[in-house]
Amino acid sequence: MSRAGNPAADVAACHVAINSRQIRFPAASFLRRLVYWWWIVPRVQWDLADLDYQLYTFEIFHTDWRAKLAHYVTIPAITFFSMAFLAQFHVGAPLLNGALAYAAALALLHLGWCRRLGKLTLWVVTVGALLLLWLLATAWHDWAAIDGPWYRSTRLYANPLLWVYLFSLAETLSHAFEPVPPYASGSDRFVSGGEFMRAGGLYRLAGVVGAPTTYTIVSFASNLHLFPTLMQRLLASTGHDRAYVRSVERLAARQWESGQPVIHRVPEAELR
Repeated sequence: MSRAGNPAADVAACHVAINSRQIRFPAASFLRRLVYWWWIVPRVQWDLADLDYQLYTFEIFHTDWRAKLAHYVTIPAITFFSMAFLAQFHVGAPLLNGALAYAAALALLHLGWCRRLGKLTLWVVTVGALLLLWLLATAWHDWAAIDGPWYRSTRLYANPLLWVYLFSLAETLSHAFEPVPPYASGSDRFVSGGEFMRAGGLYRLAGVVGAPTTYTIVSFASNLHLFPTLMQRLLASTGHDRAYVRSVERLAARQWESGQPVIHRVPEAELR
């Protein structure tokens, strides 16, 4: 593929036949295998300061337009309903609630690395989105007319915890459109969905059980790093930092040409 090519088309072509070249990853013990089976790429959960890696892994694991579109809906939805649940905990005035504390914590968490990377515009947009979601979540709390803690007596469809789970599950299930990644596939390589269903063995059963349980937990926890990643992509759609985001997309497409993209680091020599 040339660098001026169409990344989406090239990735789609790569999904037709994923080769069997083996790539070894650093997980040998049962415990580490379990951690990697559950979290796939644990580093992405804590290395928030590596924006290259955050964007790169998003492109690697969300190549199908249906999966990507689902994430564009589920990421803000999970944040919103998490705040709607926390809005019931007040600390004084009506608007001073747990939802605001959650928004402030996320804003402070991302401020440090946004400053180091010179991405203050990204931080301002992220904070603006969080404040909007906080106001909407507080309005949801008031509309639900809670008369007891933890939404016990609220109508089921108004319970934000239910929606947090359903959107996290939907985000998890959207990965069915993608190749099955290393460790989840029972091997150290990506495999096609068809191959996994034919020869996945116990890992196929584990995947079925894990989809509504352990993997849904991952989708919920991943919102911490996916929210600013989504904001960065939305900014790029307006022209801000577009060249940078496109360079990451091209890198992911080139990696998919191999059939077995690197997932535990960014091939930095190829990024710029």
